[in-house]
Amino acid sequence: MKIALFLFSFLSFSPIIFGQNQQLSSFNQERIDLNRKGMVILGSWAGANLATNGILLANSSGSDKYFCQMNIYWNVVNGALAGLGLWQAKRKIGESTAFQTLEEQSSTEKAFLINSGLDVAYIVSGAYLMEKSKNSTDNQDMLKGYGQSIILQGGFLLLFDGIMYGVHRSHLKKRKSIFDNLTFTGNQVGFVWKF
Repeated sequence: MKIALFLFSFLSFSPIIFGQNQQLSSFNQERIDLNRKGMVILGSWAGANLATNGILLANSSGSDKYFCQMNIYWNVVNGALAGLGLWQAKRKIGESTAFQTLEEQSSTEKAFLINSGLDVAYIVSGAYLMEKSKNSTDNQDMLKGYGQSIILQGGFLLLFDGIMYGVHRSHLKKRKSIFDNLTFTGNQVGFVWKF
């Protein structure tokens, strides 16, 4: 009798559980693809900045020279981050539980929100440097050029991080039904099948 009950339970719930796993895998792959596209955009921005500012730096002087220098410094970092993000996106994802998937989704969204806050701080710092350049006698060109660059780069990153957050949030909302049957009691995660 126990074997028959087990077989009935297994056969009854298997399509739901395996269907859930396929939906989770699809959801995770879509999240990774969104990140990959974002890293391509960030890498393209970095590459365009490095090429353009590298060329402009050769013939610039005054605050323009420092503007180009800071853009180059900034986009070496952006390029490295984009490369790291693309490398991570190529790694094969393993099977994740629904709870792990939600944790990963939440971590992704939080990262873009935190970065947006940092981007605002960059913009404010750039504005501070530009304001400070007005009263400086020694480093006026450097402060102004660096300030302009930091405002430009921070503005781009604020736009980028804001859009990436919105895209990931929208992805979760569109596919939220995957997680409708999950329950969390504080001690355990479970799957609820309503009929």
